[in-house]
Amino acid sequence: MKRTYLTTFIIVFAVLATGALSLGAGAMLVAKPTSIAIVDVVKVRNALEEAREVTAEIERSLQEFQNQDKARMQGIEELRQDLELLEPNTPAYAEKRQDLLFKMVEARTWQEVKKAELNSEHAIQLERLYMKIVGAARDVGQLNG
Repeated sequence: MKRTYLTTFIIVFAVLATGALSLGAGAMLVAKPTSIAIVDVVKVRNALEEAREVTAEIERSLQEFQNQDKARMQGIEELRQDLELLEPNTPAYAEKRQDLLFKMVEARTWQEVKKAELNSEHAIQLERLYMKIVGAARDVGQLNG
């Protein structure tokens, strides 16, 4: 019987000791409280004067691209009309047809390159604005805890 009490006492002591140690370890693992804030990046971006300037610059660039593209397409259309006036199977027709093909390929290539440039520029400007907003949010967060 003494042996049963002793065994029970040892088991209870081991369980209590393990519980006490885990409570102490758990207290050490508890993180400090964290404050959380939500920033509506789109709303902040729309409120920034710099964002409006970036948007206006992008729109100007796009309008310039469209004007240049329209001028190129008008030139191609003029070449088509000139080609219709010439007799097929003549040297002048063959030369005008080749000019037309070159202008069409050149216009298509120019369009693709210009679109890629505009997209890249737009992405860079948006990233710069986003990083500025994130930096400002970080600074406000650090000041206000």
